[in-house]
Amino acid sequence: MNIDLNNIADMCKKCIRKQIKTKGSWKIECNPIPKELEDKNYFPIEKLLTKEEYNKLTEEELVEIQLSNNKLLWAKEFLDWSIVHPKRSFEQYYQKEILLCTAKNRVGRLGRRLGKCVSEDTLILTSNRGLVPAKKLLTTDLLISYDSKNKKIFPTKNFSIINNGYKECLKITTESGKYDIVTKNHPYLIKGKWKEASELKNGDKVTIPINFSNIKYKNMANDNYSIYKTLGKIASKEQNVGSHIFRLNKNNTLFFLDGVLNRKIFTNDFFVQQLGYLLHKTGTKYKIKKINNNFEIEIMGKYETNKDFINEKIISIENVGYKNTLSIAIANSHTFLTNGIITHNTEAMVIDILHFAFNNPNKKIIVAANSLNLITEIFNRMEFLLTGSKSAYKTSYTRKRSPSEKIVLINGTQINGFTTGTDGSSIRGQSADRVYIDEAAYVTEQAYQVLMAFKLDNPNVVFVVFSTPTALETNFRKWCLVDPAWREFHYPSSILPNFEENDGPELRNSLTEEGYKLEVEAEFSEGDSKVFKTENIKNSLYQYKYCEFREELINPEKWKITIGVDYNEFKNGSQICVLGLYCGNPLDVEKTIKILNFTSIYKNSVNAKFKDLQITTIERIIELQKNFDADFVYCDEGHGSMQNEMLSKHFYEIGKIDIFKSINFASAYEFEDIHLQRKAHKRIKVMMVSFLQKRFEKEEIEISELEESGKGNLIEQLKEYRVERYDDKNQPIFRGVDHKIDALMLANFALIENFDTIFDKTTGNFIFGFKNESYKISSGTFQDEEKKKPLGPIEIYTINPNLGKKVEENIPKKRKFLNKMLLKGFDNGFFD
Repeated sequence: MNIDLNNIADMCKKCIRKQIKTKGSWKIECNPIPKELEDKNYFPIEKLLTKEEYNKLTEEELVEIQLSNNKLLWAKEFLDWSIVHPKRSFEQYYQKEILLCTAKNRVGRLGRRLGKCVSEDTLILTSNRGLVPAKKLLTTDLLISYDSKNKKIFPTKNFSIINNGYKECLKITTESGKYDIVTKNHPYLIKGKWKEASELKNGDKVTIPINFSNIKYKNMANDNYSIYKTLGKIASKEQNVGSHIFRLNKNNTLFFLDGVLNRKIFTNDFFVQQLGYLLHKTGTKYKIKKINNNFEIEIMGKYETNKDFINEKIISIENVGYKNTLSIAIANSHTFLTNGIITHNTEAMVIDILHFAFNNPNKKIIVAANSLNLITEIFNRMEFLLTGSKSAYKTSYTRKRSPSEKIVLINGTQINGFTTGTDGSSIRGQSADRVYIDEAAYVTEQAYQVLMAFKLDNPNVVFVVFSTPTALETNFRKWCLVDPAWREFHYPSSILPNFEENDGPELRNSLTEEGYKLEVEAEFSEGDSKVFKTENIKNSLYQYKYCEFREELINPEKWKITIGVDYNEFKNGSQICVLGLYCGNPLDVEKTIKILNFTSIYKNSVNAKFKDLQITTIERIIELQKNFDADFVYCDEGHGSMQNEMLSKHFYEIGKIDIFKSINFASAYEFEDIHLQRKAHKRIKVMMVSFLQKRFEKEEIEISELEESGKGNLIEQLKEYRVERYDDKNQPIFRGVDHKIDALMLANFALIENFDTIFDKTTGNFIFGFKNESYKISSGTFQDEEKKKPLGPIEIYTINPNLGKKVEENIPKKRKFLNKMLLKGFDNGFFD
């Protein structure tokens, strides 16, 4: 076939110009895409063949040529898949560009995505006002959510609301007559598992709470049957429930309902739904019947008193078209789970794999990634598409999961999944016609060498590679930025609709500056893999001497002080960091957080005796805790088991055992993953590094240049600390001397973990601004009582890393939801 270069797709023309401009030359091996394929989703066979060649083809051969060259048409017809996904309200053009491209070497650097929302008319359950339409929620409302860990409901006011534009919605109605209006990817709890609204079917049973005993309501009055029955009759007549009714105890609520239900017919749908919530709250079974435009409520007895939840059958799922939606974000919600859709880079990869596999018999395809979870995710998605209700390939394949993932098609083509590990040994000796690599930036250099060996065995092998960038110098980075033989795709997260309004602020707050650049903007870091950037370190340096006592500090009672201790091997000694957080007027100090003292204890300082080294370290920790009246002491477990036992005994004996904690750097730290939108775990060392990075990036920390200059000291350690590689969970492995850094990280972590009214535990960021006159958390030791004596008019300051910049606010904002997780509370009273 010969393609007219004057009639190629616009994406090809842009690609050629970009390639020459950024990489200096055009060396990509590809077949240009006809303009008709890009514009009309039609491969113009008649224009690419001579008339004689075209007339010789049978209708079956023409169809085969069309489908083999038109991935989008093939995916629609054989898998019922489209770039206009039913769970998203816009055309995913980035998938189209990736799939249409025919380059022999394709590499994509992509930002991560998130997002889920509800209709603005969705009824949200609150403990203070009952059911409230999402568009009418107030910042004073207490939303009810669900803790999936202890399986209890709880109220929270830590939420935010953002307009998320028009999206296709479903109306889900249960057998009692309650309903939700939600987007198609909204999750529901079904038999202990989460399902998206689009996956639900009539007969599925959703979980609904009926025990609200742990939601504390203020009694408006003692039990009074006559008063509340009368109020019920009035409400029935007006068909309106006052907000105070939702805060009544169970008995008065029953009295109120007794008055309401004297009436048999209602005309107000919203009023009836509110009554349904009150009935559930009192453990009463009911059913709402709609007769023409009127409603009846039938009482059907009581639920079992020992149950917290019931299962209610779905009787109707109705597409209600496109509605304006709201993204409701709730901090530290335990109910939200990822929507189960593979992120866009993997989705395009899966379609590309399946199209090649089914249109090219007896081929070998390798799918590689640095973790088994990624491989399983890709193969699960392939099987999901192959077994879909409209798939043409339900019986055209077999899948084996052991010893490694493998799908074999009836045409003889094999799709094999391998983890790269640290050296790619599991892939060695394989052959392939196509190689797909997911999260390629995390693959080690040794594994890359094994993968590149496929090109030696088969010069025609095609590589398709995707990843979110990392700070490491890897082949992935070279292919994206330098190598002219690779066609690069670059799609930051901001290509998603309404990103800046909805997700941008949340991600900026949750990630470090470098993390945002890598994971959202999909840009590579400048320079190298340094953890702490030189400019940030420079901005933290001040000329001051360390002190020995709290009393030497300005306003000594206004400091929160923690101690971090890093024990090491005998030759490296111990490092003890005293860190202070100033809780007064930020104008009083250079930076809000300051290193107050750093003690290094080496074998030389204690006559090279191991016993003396241990005892001296313990004595110094105890001395510093006493001198500074430190609130918390955090110690490394690594080489300090004996020391920690002795310290634990000491603090127990003086009645301060609560201030001491030993930390295992390899243990797991639970946090809300902003991309997966669910609870996740990372090594605690990784989280502590991230928290400390933010102190420097936001210019919140002060280091003594006088005390920490010179070889082996903190400044040098910070400058040389790097990411060496990533493990099979995409978590960084660090390189460099870090003894002092570890002590500083432990002290910083002690602040974050214990002062959760000041810091967000997930992000490590400050939550709100405060000034000394109005600050209500004590600045003394852990066991001091709170000081609640505001003096004069309250003046609010924002903790600002920039000295001398005072920010006044009209209203103190103390809601702590810097890391917003999308609300998974109750829409209309049940888990959605």
